[in-house]
Amino acid sequence: MKVKKPHKDLLFKIEVFSATMLVLVLLVFLVAPYTMAEYPAVPSVTGITGYISADMNVQSLNIVMEKSQSYILTTNSEESFYLTSFRLSGETSGNRVEIWLEVDGQRQLVFTNLREKREQSNLITGMLTGVPEETVPLEDASLILDETDETVEGFATPIPEDMEVVGGAFNNECTDTCFIGIPMSPNAPIKLIFKLDSSAKLTVDELTYTIEEIK
Repeated sequence: MKVKKPHKDLLFKIEVFSATMLVLVLLVFLVAPYTMAEYPAVPSVTGITGYISADMNVQSLNIVMEKSQSYILTTNSEESFYLTSFRLSGETSGNRVEIWLEVDGQRQLVFTNLREKREQSNLITGMLTGVPEETVPLEDASLILDETDETVEGFATPIPEDMEVVGGAFNNECTDTCFIGIPMSPNAPIKLIFKLDSSAKLTVDELTYTIEEIK
């Protein structure tokens, strides 16, 4: 009984396919390192609620307010650095509250006590992994808050029908500021805006942040 040999065309196709795959694999190994070097990772400017495992700084603020106010956020460090995360903890009661960071006219939301009506849980917070540093007085830390005399505009729009005010404590809130990359220096202050509707009360207990050296 004779065994039929594979057709020559089939063998040729298998050889061509194998050679093509080998070339593609080699190209991936050769090109990937250069691509990664050309596009290194940089701090993100978009906020994503999630987890951070990093050395963090915690400052006690103990700010209580019943009306809208703005502060200038500066640093007493002579060296510039990136502010890579900005989170606040405290408590709200009464009406609508929003807290914003403003850089060059662009605002990023830190916290709001508005929640969708279908949500039944407590305030959603950004969580930090690791052990926080010991709380330090504001004047000894590298970030400084100075109140301004600037008038803060009220809310331009009413509360949407599908949203409601949820008061109570909030912890490490960072709606759009969990992962950022804002350059900071003594000559480049950031504005921190607290917007309170009538009959609202806000207490800000702590500021938690991370920084990164500008190389």
